[in-house]
Parts: sequence; C-alpha cells; structure tokens
Amino acid sequence: MDPGLHTQKNVMRFLHGFSFFFKGIRFITKHSLWKYTVIPSLLSLITSLFLILFVFTEISHSIISRVGHSDGMFSGIIVAAVWIFSAFLSFLITILLYRIISSLLVTPFLGTLLEKTIFILHENMTKQTILTEIKNIFYTIWINLKFSIIGIVFLIISLPLGPFQIFVMIFVEGYFLGRASFDPVFETESVNIHERNSLVKQHFYEILGLGSAFFLFLMVPAIGILIAPAAGMVGAAMIRHGKIVYEHSHER
Repeated sequence: MDPGLHTQKNVMRFLHGFSFFFKGIRFITKHSLWKYTVIPSLLSLITSLFLILFVFTEISHSIISRVGHSDGMFSGIIVAAVWIFSAFLSFLITILLYRIISSLLVTPFLGTLLEKTIFILHENMTKQTILTEIKNIFYTIWINLKFSIIGIVFLIISLPLGPFQIFVMIFVEGYFLGRASFDPVFETESVNIHERNSLVKQHFYEILGLGSAFFLFLMVPAIGILIAPAAGMVGAAMIRHGKIVYEHSHER
C-alpha cells in the first residue's frame, strides 16, 4: 500500500474513534440508558473530587511550610500562587490516576450499561464465568497501574516542551484511556489475554482516537468526570460490535 494512503487511512481511523466518543453520548440518550450510569457517575465524581482535594491540600501545605510564613501583601501573593499551582497539579495528577479510579470503582458498575448496549446493537451477549471475570479484573488493575507509571514518566520527560507538553499528553493519556474503554468490551468476547492483546493491536487507532476525546472531555469540570467513562465504553462497544455486525452481514 502507498505510504500516503496508509497514513490517510490511519488518520481516518483515529477520527473515526474520536467521533464515537460523542456518538456514545448520543446513543445513551437515544436509548434512555442514563439510569444505568447514575451509580458509576457518582462514584467517579466523589472519588475524583476527594483525590483532587487530598492532593491539593498535601501539595499546598508542603510548599507553604517550606516557604515559610510572613506578613504583608507579598506573602498573600505567594500563597495565592501556591494555591493556583497546587490546584493545577492536583487536577493533573487526578487525570493521570483516573484510570485506576475508573478500573476499581467505576467500570465494574458499568457492566449493565455495556450489556444493554451490546444487546441493542445486535441482540447478543456472551456471559463469562466468575473465574474469568476475576482474572479480567486483576489484569485490568495491573494494566492501569503500569500505564499510570508510564504516564508519569512521559509527564516528567515532556516538561521541557512547556505549553506544547499538552499535545504529548493528549496522545499518551488518550491511548491509555482508550484502552480502559475498550478492554471491558473485548472481555465480553475474549477469555484469552493473547486474544485480547490481538484485538487491541487491530483497533490501535480507534483506541487512540476515542481515548483522546475521552481525555479532552475529562477537562470539562465535573461534567467530564460524570459522563466520560460511560460515553467511552459505549463508544467502544459501538465501534467493536458495529464492526462485528457488519462482518456477519457480509458473511451471509
């Protein structure tokens, strides 16, 4: 294949994945599935706010204690600057650690939403054994821990880029968040880790696109944390199971 055409195809796949994050929101609305997102959305919001406040408090107190206290306007300016910096850093750290929060406290409660979505798409749902579900949970936790460490490394090494750092983090964190959205979908049809990794490679650009939209949407205060996990998972299910329906229809 011509390299130019290959690149264009991959860009289109990325944009395809990006658009399905927002199609996921429309799908949930169209089929009145928001009721299945109430508990995971609240857990997502509460745990994220708790983490932001905890990190903000620890960072601001640590910096202020080292700077010391003094009277006057200059002291007030320093404190205000520390608070702004701490707020920004706490929000950034929360985004980096969000996959772990999501895998432990949010994704397990989105199972019913995923089942309903797949059933609507093609009226088929594969049930898994309890042992398989336990294996998938531990595998997902391990993947998210590993990705969080990699994310922090990229955050540190990209610091010299200054304001352009955000473009690096969009794709790095985007891929990880995309994986977090697609993995539960792949679990419904694959009980083998090798098969799951193969599906990840097949959907690399769709994962990157969907996850990039996920990451950017998380930046929307409160609403992003409430809606993004459900929208990402439904969007991933629409991509994957829409492809399955298409392939089955052309086999007949």
